[in-house]
Amino acid sequence: MTTQQAVTAFLLSHGHRPFCAGCLARAARLRSVVAVQRAMKALASGPGYRVEEADCGSCDRTTLTIRALWTGM
Repeated sequence: MTTQQAVTAFLLSHGHRPFCAGCLARAARLRSVVAVQRAMKALASGPGYRVEEADCGSCDRTTLTIRALWTGM
Protein backbone atom coordinates (compact mmCIF):
# COMPACT_ATOMS: atom_id res chain seq x y z
CA MET A 1 0.00 0.00 0.00
CA THR A 2 1.36 3.42 -0.94
CA THR A 3 1.46 6.34 1.47
CA GLN A 4 -1.34 8.06 -0.45
CA GLN A 5 -3.51 4.92 -0.24
CA ALA A 6 -2.85 4.63 3.51
CA VAL A 7 -3.73 8.30 4.07
CA THR A 8 -6.89 7.92 1.98
CA ALA A 9 -8.00 4.82 3.88
CA PHE A 10 -7.37 6.50 7.24
CA LEU A 11 -9.24 9.68 6.32
CA LEU A 12 -12.22 7.79 4.92
CA SER A 13 -12.48 5.72 8.10
CA HIS A 14 -12.42 8.79 10.35
CA GLY A 15 -15.37 10.77 9.04
CA HIS A 16 -14.86 14.44 8.35
CA ARG A 17 -12.23 15.05 11.06
CA PRO A 18 -9.19 17.08 9.97
CA PHE A 19 -5.69 15.75 10.69
CA CYS A 20 -2.22 17.27 10.44
CA ALA A 21 0.60 15.40 8.68
CA GLY A 22 2.30 14.39 11.93
CA CYS A 23 -0.83 12.90 13.46
CA LEU A 24 -1.72 11.19 10.19
CA ALA A 25 1.72 9.61 10.01
CA ARG A 26 1.46 8.30 13.58
CA ALA A 27 -2.13 7.09 13.30
CA ALA A 28 -1.63 5.37 9.95
CA ARG A 29 1.73 3.98 11.15
CA LEU A 30 3.69 5.64 8.36
CA ARG A 31 7.37 6.40 8.84
CA SER A 32 7.71 9.62 6.86
CA VAL A 33 5.87 12.83 7.66
CA VAL A 34 7.31 14.27 4.44
CA ALA A 35 5.68 11.46 2.43
CA VAL A 36 2.37 12.19 4.20
CA GLN A 37 2.72 15.88 3.31
CA ARG A 38 3.23 14.89 -0.34
CA ALA A 39 0.15 12.66 -0.20
CA MET A 40 -1.84 15.53 1.31
CA LYS A 41 -0.78 17.80 -1.53
CA ALA A 42 -1.71 15.20 -4.15
CA LEU A 43 -5.12 14.56 -2.58
CA ALA A 44 -5.81 18.30 -2.28
CA SER A 45 -5.66 18.68 -6.06
CA GLY A 46 -8.63 16.37 -6.54
CA PRO A 47 -12.23 16.39 -5.35
CA GLY A 48 -13.22 14.84 -2.07
CA TYR A 49 -10.57 16.29 0.24
CA ARG A 50 -9.96 19.67 1.78
CA VAL A 51 -6.54 20.90 2.89
CA GLU A 52 -6.70 24.00 5.08
CA GLU A 53 -5.46 25.67 8.24
CA ALA A 54 -7.61 24.18 10.99
CA ASP A 55 -7.46 22.53 14.40
CA CYS A 56 -6.17 18.98 14.04
CA GLY A 57 -8.73 16.40 15.19
CA SER A 58 -6.01 14.57 17.11
CA CYS A 59 -3.53 17.06 18.61
CA ASP A 60 -5.77 20.19 18.53
CA ARG A 61 -2.97 22.34 17.06
CA THR A 62 -3.99 24.89 14.45
CA THR A 63 -1.94 23.88 11.43
CA LEU A 64 -2.28 22.62 7.87
CA THR A 65 -4.75 19.73 7.93
CA ILE A 66 -6.59 17.46 5.53
CA ARG A 67 -10.04 15.94 5.81
CA ALA A 68 -12.30 13.83 3.65
CA LEU A 69 -15.37 15.69 2.44
CA TRP A 70 -17.34 12.52 1.75
CA THR A 71 -16.78 9.20 3.49
CA GLY A 72 -19.59 7.14 2.03
CA MET A 73 -21.14 6.68 5.46
